[in-house]
Amino acid sequence: MQRVQQTVNDFFSQRRKHAADIGVLVLGVLYALGFSILSIQRHDSFNTGLDLALFDHYSWNLVAGYFLRNTIIEPSLIWNYYFSPLLVLVVPFYVLWSDARVLLILQSVALAFSVLPIYWYAKHQLSAGLTGLIAISFFLHPVLGFVNLSQFHIIALTIPLLSLTLYFLLKQKDRPFLVCVLLLPLVKEEGVLAVLGLGLYALFFQRRRWLGSALVLGSIIWFLALINIVFPGITGRSYFVGRAHLFGELGMTFPEITRTILFQPDQVWSMLVTSRNLELLWWLLVPLALIPLLGIDILLIAAPLLGMTVLTKTAWLESHYPAPFMPIIYFAAIVGLRRWRTRTRRSAMIPTVLLVCSSLVSYALISPSPLGGRFDPAWYGGLDPAATASFRQVRQLVPHTATVTTQEELLPHFSARRDVYSFPIVPDYRQIEYLVANKGLFFFNYHKKTWDAWMATGYFETIFDQNSFVLAQRRTPVYTTRIRFGDHLFLLGYTATPTTTLKGGMTVRPSMIWQTDRLTTEQSKFLIQVVDQQGHIWATSYGEPQDGNLPTAQWRVGARIGDQYRLNLPVTMPADEYHLVLQVTDLNGAARQAFDSQNNSLGHLVVVASLPIEKNKQSVLGSQLEMGNRLFADFAEIRLLGFELDQHEFKPGQIVSLGLYWRARNQPQGDYLVRVELRDDSRNVVYAQTQRPAHNAYPTTEWDAGEVLLDWRDLTLPEKIHPGTYSVNVALVRARDNSILGQVALTDIRVTGQ
Repeated sequence: MQRVQQTVNDFFSQRRKHAADIGVLVLGVLYALGFSILSIQRHDSFNTGLDLALFDHYSWNLVAGYFLRNTIIEPSLIWNYYFSPLLVLVVPFYVLWSDARVLLILQSVALAFSVLPIYWYAKHQLSAGLTGLIAISFFLHPVLGFVNLSQFHIIALTIPLLSLTLYFLLKQKDRPFLVCVLLLPLVKEEGVLAVLGLGLYALFFQRRRWLGSALVLGSIIWFLALINIVFPGITGRSYFVGRAHLFGELGMTFPEITRTILFQPDQVWSMLVTSRNLELLWWLLVPLALIPLLGIDILLIAAPLLGMTVLTKTAWLESHYPAPFMPIIYFAAIVGLRRWRTRTRRSAMIPTVLLVCSSLVSYALISPSPLGGRFDPAWYGGLDPAATASFRQVRQLVPHTATVTTQEELLPHFSARRDVYSFPIVPDYRQIEYLVANKGLFFFNYHKKTWDAWMATGYFETIFDQNSFVLAQRRTPVYTTRIRFGDHLFLLGYTATPTTTLKGGMTVRPSMIWQTDRLTTEQSKFLIQVVDQQGHIWATSYGEPQDGNLPTAQWRVGARIGDQYRLNLPVTMPADEYHLVLQVTDLNGAARQAFDSQNNSLGHLVVVASLPIEKNKQSVLGSQLEMGNRLFADFAEIRLLGFELDQHEFKPGQIVSLGLYWRARNQPQGDYLVRVELRDDSRNVVYAQTQRPAHNAYPTTEWDAGEVLLDWRDLTLPEKIHPGTYSVNVALVRARDNSILGQVALTDIRVTGQ
């Protein structure tokens, strides 16, 4: 009879254990499903951002075969901040579905089933009731909610991996334990410190000297190699570059940090004992009723991790940083509960009640999960149907292959592509094909000045503006062409002029679309100029593409490269039909030959467009003008401010280009001519030219008071002029009677022999 009773008890015991196993699995599935939905809802409400976009973009690049490529931040920095080789595990999932939501789902699933190793260990140490309670407590812990709902971070994977590692260590299953130990440092560099803690536990508490010593020594060697060899080798910079905000108070090199820790304990203590650090420790332990303190030996595994966390100022409760502590405190709680029962020989009722109350109260006070104290429904509210439709339309308008920049809230929705940037952190705005924004979100208003400045360039045009969503596209060229420069550079199209009337003093921003048909190491410079009918240069832009931010040697074959140039028109320009001309040179200035689509030579200088420019008649002070040579000579109502003369030595028959800066002190009352003379040593006039200003095109009767004019005079030297030195003189002459209102000698020129 007793044997039958025992058999029945064993049967029901097995059934209860089986039911408990199913219950934990169901809890895990429900958690994974619920938090996947919650995370995606937060994402769809634009409450994720830069961190999710970084990992999404990096994962997309891994699938595409670009192991170290990242455009959101400098490629080296993705490894300087996220040493995460284990991220390759997401590649199979991204092959099936390349979307940021994949990461959110994987994170929720991984965290959900992190409970299994904890549950397995608890089954062998505690009663069925406490085991189930530990599992429930794990899902209720506020830190798990913060980690799960804090976008996506690779450090979250330390929770399932460290759970398995601790389980295998405590069960002394060495082979799977060593596999986990090898994987931990590949999640993030904090994994090395977890291995150090595990080694110290094996050495001092399990008395496994060979295993513990190997783990301690190996983790120290790997950590030193990581910061001194691996990081510098991959990134080309010190591990501590870009981490001044983390390590600044300790030092910026490993020896400096070590000296600070050893010889400045007061400074280290002040960094340890802060309200933020104490808050983190409190809320890690209180949901478990401080029971992990009874498993202090297990807790000490976290000491290296805790040291780095608090000393680098990353002890933020409402973040992903506490993730590695979660498995440790739960295994410590299990050991603590076992010791409570073994050493006190009392009922488990007290710790059970404490655990239930602490878990529920902590959840109610600070959990970010549903019904928790810090759950904010506004983060998961989603968009109204009209806004959702608008955003869907925006995404459809942006080609998947296009280069995009957008504000942080929208960034994870566009990050699964080759080229994406966080607005306005881009190498050059001219590399962007599409600008995406939502005017109702924080970062749009935070960067609005930059947005307005970019739109003011005329490089972009708004193609969608509805329900707060704005989409701007690189302006489609007004003119299409196919002009080849050299062997492989093609001008595909250009937009030369704005829609407004041009005047002197304005800025012209012509934009062009380029392409190369082959990879090259040659680098080119682009010369764009505004010239008048006589060939005088009024404005110049000269440099490598995008001010050197995208040299031609970096162009991808077939890619349409946008560029825009800034030409500042001087206020002194007379009204005229000017030309916009283009030349491509090598880095030494040698011009490349240009050819049309029929392979006909166009020479080295191509006239791209005509620019009708009106006279700017505003009042300008002479001190506001830049000129080669200043002087002040008053002729009636007009003042000669200075002149331009780039050379002083000529040969007979050459042209002397002389630019005269005039300013109307008052509105001119008469029609005045400008007379330029060359006089020899005996003051005899050997050459003279008399014209109205601007090649007779702008008589003084049309001038307003205060306006300025650069008046170019092209003086063709006589073929039979004798070599010698000649004085250049300027006079203002009244047109009606040729009377001279005033004259002045400007400078001397020298005429040499033929």
